[in-house]
Amino acid sequence: MSLALQSSGLACLRFLLRLNSRFVGRRPAHAATAVATGQTLVPSLRHGEFISATTLGVALALTSATQLRAPLLPVGPGEVLLFLWLVIALFDFVREGRVEQTVLTQPIIVFWMVTLVSLFLGWCTGIYLNVWDPASTRDAIAVALAASVVGLSVVQPRCAARIWTASGALAITYVACLGALLLLTALGRPTLGPINALFGFRFAGWATNPNQTALTASIIPFLAWEHARRSRGIMARVMWSCVALGALG
Repeated sequence: MSLALQSSGLACLRFLLRLNSRFVGRRPAHAATAVATGQTLVPSLRHGEFISATTLGVALALTSATQLRAPLLPVGPGEVLLFLWLVIALFDFVREGRVEQTVLTQPIIVFWMVTLVSLFLGWCTGIYLNVWDPASTRDAIAVALAASVVGLSVVQPRCAARIWTASGALAITYVACLGALLLLTALGRPTLGPINALFGFRFAGWATNPNQTALTASIIPFLAWEHARRSRGIMARVMWSCVALGALG
């Protein structure tokens, strides 16, 4: 379930960061909170929008924290935060009363429509052939949640600025938390509460599967370097460069 959420959410971040500066920059700025350190390329967000976007980034980082899940439950802190973000985002979407049109809106919506229809047909075929696995219900919930998060992310007002902020929150949260666990492991203390950072000889961080950690870590350096490239001040560039190097470490 976490792998489906991570891959979909991270793909959304990766594609939206490819928007060129001319397209993003032509949108009017809204007073309040500056968007991370990319003020030269993206408009500002209101405080509520900034909190919502930050929540999305933190939630995506926590989707790999499968060791923090309650026993016998397929959801953890990341999934709970994603659900809360969906509630907040839906409220904002209804309040704004408009759909944001970007170069990614139509391709992403079409992709998820085709994906959901294909999965539904496969599910029906499995039931007809009597090879249906009840455990597939978890996958269906994960895919539905991923589709909702990605779809809503690209139709919200000022979606590019929101996802820019979310990508920064994701990178900082992930590097800070996993960096702390890696430091404890290096000091010979890989266990912290319910978390065991080692999976055999592999570093798993807070995930039960090291591949979940690797999946998220693979995108962090690119997000951080992009923030460093678009940052205005020297200190901001140094900070984001450190985040990128921390993810590589």
